[in-house]
Amino acid sequence: MIRTLMKIYSTISILLCISTLLFGQGTAWHEQESGVETDLSLVFALDSMHVWAAGDEAILLRTTNGGINWENCTIPYTAKCMHFFNTHKGIIAGANSQVLLTVDGGISWDLVPTGVLASYTGMSFTDSLNGWLTGNGNQVIVRTRDGGQTWQNLSIGNSERFLIDVGFADTNKGWVLCRNYDIPHNHHVMVTNDGGNSWTTLYSWPFNPDYIIYQFYDLCVTDSMNIWICGYMWEYYFTDGGVVWNSSNGGEDWEWYMGDYYSVFSSIHFPDADHGWVAGWKRIFHLYPPEQETSLQYEDPSEIFVSIHFADSLHGWAAGSSGAIVYTSNGGIVSLKDIRIETEPGLKLFPNPCTAKLHCELNTPCENLDLLITDIYGNLMIDKHIRHRTSLLEISTENFDPGVYILSLKYPSGHSDGKKFIVE
Repeated sequence: MIRTLMKIYSTISILLCISTLLFGQGTAWHEQESGVETDLSLVFALDSMHVWAAGDEAILLRTTNGGINWENCTIPYTAKCMHFFNTHKGIIAGANSQVLLTVDGGISWDLVPTGVLASYTGMSFTDSLNGWLTGNGNQVIVRTRDGGQTWQNLSIGNSERFLIDVGFADTNKGWVLCRNYDIPHNHHVMVTNDGGNSWTTLYSWPFNPDYIIYQFYDLCVTDSMNIWICGYMWEYYFTDGGVVWNSSNGGEDWEWYMGDYYSVFSSIHFPDADHGWVAGWKRIFHLYPPEQETSLQYEDPSEIFVSIHFADSLHGWAAGSSGAIVYTSNGGIVSLKDIRIETEPGLKLFPNPCTAKLHCELNTPCENLDLLITDIYGNLMIDKHIRHRTSLLEISTENFDPGVYILSLKYPSGHSDGKKFIVE
């Protein structure tokens, strides 16, 4: 499912992109020297200059010059979630029933009790006053209306769920990503329309330990309708790696947006509704919702990226194992892979929905392809090797039950691509 990303609308735009590249735009993602070898699990970018990163052993790093220099600050405990409102005021929470507030950019911190016993895992603020924290231990959600000075305990209504993350679109509507304690891979999304006073289960992922297993790590809300989740998925005969899911109707229905055999995605962030990034083991991808496409932008086999955050559509940072920090100042776009000049085959399915036949068209003729088709539960429908060189495949679906299916192609280069289709 790794494809090139941006559509070229005219010859002029092609020439402009190539001109930019030829005049030394440089590497899209750059390594920065953090000064520590401790694993980093959080990064928050306020703007192109002010960034904070946190990790194990109560490490907190900050930069005021875009990462040229990182200063090691001191906090009382390891941070699990973080938010900064401006260059001075910020809030941190973690494996402690208290939150930390700073008014000097992170140099000093004040402890503020939340009133409940919890280890906090997720944080969401809609403005400088209204925020929410997910907490485990008592499976609670707490809310502040004064920027973290005081907190109200909100009941989630089910003590058997592990709360992973929380995201709010406004002061009323929000979502919680969670999983069952007794069935660790059984994940759910819960929704509130009253600021967290009441919650209902909106969606549950199908779970069958013999065919499909999920492990989700992060949630990102872009608006009242669009929600993103990243993590790991194993499907029998199909995939074993990082996945991104998206809902475009407020969490009622979810679609598998992309998958990657070589990573496990830990963090996803959208600075705006049109561009997002997901990071995990070794790799960083750029997501383009309008085009429903993705692009591999950065790969380092020695690193595990745990957190990614963008200040805007250009300036972003990712942090991870052994103090690793990388950044981009141009949205990660640097090569012709990021515009619509195909370096790997791509595919188009038609008609979609289909009835008795499905056609799969490649933009580049290819041979020695592995073709798999599964249903959404991981049941294998077709597994065949195509030796002859071709750019158009015809697949019989007359024996398929009506429903949603996934077609996957693996090319000789190791590149994989896939799309969903519907049989009526």
